Amino acid sequence: MNAQFNQGIKAAAPPDTGPPDGTGRTLSISLYSGSLNFGTFYFENTGGTISLDPISGNSTISGDIILFKSVPTVPIFELFAQNNTNVIITSPKTFKLFGNGPFNSGDELDGTLQFDKPSYQSIDKFTPIYIYMGGTLTVDNTDNPGPYYGTINVTVAFE
Repeated sequence: MNAQFNQGIKAAAPPDTGPPDGTGRTLSISLYSGSLNFGTFYFENTGGTISLDPISGNSTISGDIILFKSVPTVPIFELFAQNNTNVIITSPKTFKLFGNGPFNSGDELDGTLQFDKPSYQSIDKFTPIYIYMGGTLTVDNTDNPGPYYGTINVTVAFE
C-alpha cells in the first residue's frame, strides 16, 4: 500500500480588508516542502496505524504494519503576513484516503490531522511562519493493497 495525501490551500479575506491608511493587507502562503505521505507499507493480519509527527516528521507504527524503504514525509507551509495581522487556520480534524488501484478501488482509509501550531496566530513582524502538518492513518485488516490518495482543504483567513 502507498498512501499519499495532497493538500489544498485557500487564503480567505474580505475584499475590503486592510488598515485604515488604505495600504491594504496581504498574506502569502505556499508549500515550502514535502507532502503528507505515509509511505509504502503492508500489514500481515490485523493492520494498525502510522502516525507522522508534524514537527520531526518521525513515524510511529502500531499493530503489524511494516513500512518498506520509502520515507514518510510531512508538508511544511510558509506563511508571510504584514505586521499586526491575525491569522486563523481551519481544517477538518479527519480525512479519508481513497483506493486508486486495480485491487483497492472503492476502499477507504481514515485518518486524523495534526498541526504544530495553534489555529490562531498573531503576527507581529514580517518574517515567515512555518506551519508543519502531520497525522495518523488507520489501516484495518480489510483494506486491500494499492495506492491511496486524498485531498484536504486548509483555509487561512486573516484580518
